[in-house]
Amino acid sequence: MRQTLTFNKEIEVNNKISSITSISLDHHEDITKEEINGEFIITGELKEHNDTTETIPFSYNLPYTCILPVDVINDTVKVEITDFKYNFKETILKVEIEYLITGDELERLEPIPILEPVIEEDPVIETIENEFIIYHIHIIKENEKLEEIIKEYNTTIDNIKEYNDINNIKIGDKLIIPELIND
Repeated sequence: MRQTLTFNKEIEVNNKISSITSISLDHHEDITKEEINGEFIITGELKEHNDTTETIPFSYNLPYTCILPVDVINDTVKVEITDFKYNFKETILKVEIEYLITGDELERLEPIPILEPVIEEDPVIETIENEFIIYHIHIIKENEKLEEIIKEYNTTIDNIKEYNDINNIKIGDKLIIPELIND
């Protein structure tokens, strides 16, 4: 993901601005699963009159929020300032901040085709030495361990390996899980 956004803000300053002698921009963010909550911090000094050497410090914290697309890996999201412009008139400081949000996208999975159910007059149940097998489709969730899946479906690692490539399991992958039911 690569997205450029622009933040515009008019700031009411407590003083009349004749000139800005220094200005700087900093930022910080908290990135959650769904959004970025950040803050642009503008600091500097201004003069009220051109015929004075006295400067007045200023500092403004400007909060912002961005919604993240659902297909972005949050640990890879970064925010970078790409451009910063400002101008002023009397007691108003106008800022325009252009920033870039980057992050790795989740690998897109090909959808599994939906099959129409087949109704047989005499249903057939697969049996292996007085054991029944029920097949489940399980979608891998974040922080899920294979041991938990084995216990949940009352199966074994060998049975899962028989139907799936478990060497490259990722979040969102679908596993075919055979569940053994003793007769």
